[in-house]
Amino acid sequence: MEAAIELAKRAQQINEVPIAAVLVQDDATIISAQHNKTILLNDNTMHAEMLALREGTLKLNTRYLSQCDLYVTLEPCQMCMHAISISRIRRLYFGSYNKLKNIWHGTQIYGGFYEEVCSNLLKVFFMQKRNL
Repeated sequence: MEAAIELAKRAQQINEVPIAAVLVQDDATIISAQHNKTILLNDNTMHAEMLALREGTLKLNTRYLSQCDLYVTLEPCQMCMHAISISRIRRLYFGSYNKLKNIWHGTQIYGGFYEEVCSNLLKVFFMQKRNL
């Protein structure tokens, strides 16, 4: 966690949101250490966790990081939590609780368009994968 805190401080020095994530394999080896780059890259998805997961999967050449733990200075948002979950991170440790995590910015959502077609695309894909 100390490495994440130091990285978050460096992010703040370059006027970036001071949040950092460190991906550690087998309790010792740092695989990736990233800070938020949403301002730097003008991309709202460039959270520290997303960057650390991406770098980790590339370095370890795997989609799943089940042998890794993630240390983050702020409780992950819903986007990052889902990415952490599907990456199969073994353990998540975070510093500060995210008091703003349930803020909804008013996006209107509409569902069910071409539902059967879209659903069938996925069903066929996974049926073919399982039959291989």
